[in-house]
Amino acid sequence: MEPMVRKQLYLTPAQDRALKERARREHRSEADLVRQAVDLLLDDGAKAQAAVDDLQRFVERVDAEHPVEPRASGEGRGWTRDELYDGRLSRWS
Repeated sequence: MEPMVRKQLYLTPAQDRALKERARREHRSEADLVRQAVDLLLDDGAKAQAAVDDLQRFVERVDAEHPVEPRASGEGRGWTRDELYDGRLSRWS
């Protein structure tokens, strides 16, 4: 087990009661439950960042595979919303 670092934190009375009850119910220390909560918080943050990174790679791949063609006038995109819907609907009919 790696060495521990002491931290002091403040809880609301309701959080304190709930933490004490859960520690009693699970036969664990309050500190162990707090460490588990911190691990979950940090893990969720890493998962969220991984999801953002995956989305960014997906958008870049779609942009590369399906570049937006400008209109003949040089303004805006080279397709309309109705054309997009027609193309999608034709795949399902």
